Amino acid sequence: MKGALIVGGLVYVVFAGLIKLFGYEKINKLLPPIVTGPVIIVIGLRLSSTAVSSAFYYNGEFSLKSVLVTVVILAVVIGVSIFAKGIFNLMPILFAIIAGYLICLPLGFCDFTAVREAHFFSFMDPDIRAQLLCVPVFRADAIMAIAPIALVTMIEHVGDITTNGAVVGKNFMENPGVHRTLLGDGVATAFAGLLGGPANTTYGENTGVLAVTKVYDPAVIRIAACFAIVLGVFGKFGGFITSIPAPVTGGISIVLYGMIAAVGVRILINSRLNFGNSRNLLVAAIILVLGIGCDSIPVYGTVTVSGLALAAVVGIILAFILPEGEDSRLEN
Repeated sequence: MKGALIVGGLVYVVFAGLIKLFGYEKINKLLPPIVTGPVIIVIGLRLSSTAVSSAFYYNGEFSLKSVLVTVVILAVVIGVSIFAKGIFNLMPILFAIIAGYLICLPLGFCDFTAVREAHFFSFMDPDIRAQLLCVPVFRADAIMAIAPIALVTMIEHVGDITTNGAVVGKNFMENPGVHRTLLGDGVATAFAGLLGGPANTTYGENTGVLAVTKVYDPAVIRIAACFAIVLGVFGKFGGFITSIPAPVTGGISIVLYGMIAAVGVRILINSRLNFGNSRNLLVAAIILVLGIGCDSIPVYGTVTVSGLALAAVVGIILAFILPEGEDSRLEN
């Protein structure tokens, strides 16, 4: 698996080079607002079932206590985001986690087994040491299973970068450039594979964090990354993160995932697309149904394509071949 992940990361690197060579404008033409808007909506709504499941269910059963925790979480996030002033306005998620822990303790949702069992330093864990010392093996069957998936996640990557740009109000496809973001994902995935870690890609959840906190400065992200690297050395901290009760993460996710979908709606509104136009209506409708309705499509053996990737590909094809028409956008 290490070797397959390394190759998957190199696939990203190759495509980043091609985009740098031919220009990001080619991708922009393939991803007009009528495609990116619905795709972003799909990203948020596909994640929503996970959020609701964590928020309202506990151990697979509907729980009124979980609902209570979720209501408190939502109240804290909404209250801090709207009414808090200064620096406190930027930390609704942190306050929600603290409030969630306080209410989960008497309800019996907190399980600190992971904290007790974790080593103080992560490198003391024999499983982690074994992964680090394991030599990568490049097997053709594993590479053929992993490498094509990189093509799928690249489509999602472009959608996420477009979404981030819409939230921040900048064109990240142009500056710093989607070729650089793809290169970052590729190098990170290859390095993670070398160390025995999971693949790296963009995550829609982070878009929700941007929308909630309104902190867009890359310098802050770099500082947070350094903190994450340092904290990752301490196994007890990782155990603490694991111990966050599911109703807490579920309640926060409802806000984050909902905001992602709302960003997609905002793209459609700002683009002044006319949904009285049959072409726009059909493209958006097919993307939404395929993206939300399809979980995964078997391709070969255990290799599958996500509904999101299928919806994006079909949307790109339809938007390219169907004539736009003079009434595709509303008049100013």
